[in-house]
Amino acid sequence: MLKPEVINTLNTLTTRQEIDEAWEFLRGKAKRLATQLVDQFQVGQQVQFTGKRGARLQGTVKALNQTTLSVEVADPFRGKVTWRVASSLAQPVA
Repeated sequence: MLKPEVINTLNTLTTRQEIDEAWEFLRGKAKRLATQLVDQFQVGQQVQFTGKRGARLQGTVKALNQTTLSVEVADPFRGKVTWRVASSLAQPVA
């Protein structure tokens, strides 16, 4: 939840240009944070995440991308499947 002072500051934006500049700043910050999260993982590490249909999946990190992980998951019907997982959605398997 946003702090009241942040909301008050955002409410002072009066032009489309100011809003666009704030949006670009926030997008850049989110991308930097996602990049930092990727650095917490290693190729070969076991991770888990929730798939598109809500299933809890577990697999092995095959590649570290700029803001995502390529995770190989064993699927009983399709064999090995590679998922691109946002770094913020993956958790290490204990």
